[in-house]
Amino acid sequence: MSIDEYVAALPADQAAVATALRSRIDAGLPDAEGRMWHGHPVWLRGDDPVAGFKAFPRWVTLLLWHGSEVTEATDALTASADGTRWSLKITAPDEVDESALDGWLTQLAR
Repeated sequence: MSIDEYVAALPADQAAVATALRSRIDAGLPDAEGRMWHGHPVWLRGDDPVAGFKAFPRWVTLLLWHGSEVTEATDALTASADGTRWSLKITAPDEVDESALDGWLTQLAR
């Protein structure tokens, strides 16, 4: 399955969220390769995952594997138990904060 097929198989609202995330991640991580990894879209540098998203029944989760490197304080992101990976649940297309996402990706692109 390709990223295009993954997004096309989602319900309309989730597909809109996924499309917005994909566009921002593609632009924000130009040196990372977007591909299907463990069943969902992930952008990797070599074998190192940087960002991605995964659809669940009621939301799409933005995944940032190096979220602890984001220095901009935000309450939007939730840290994993070990504090290195951060995520954000998005339930509707208008919840995608492109400015914040672009800022996070700029920090992760370094």
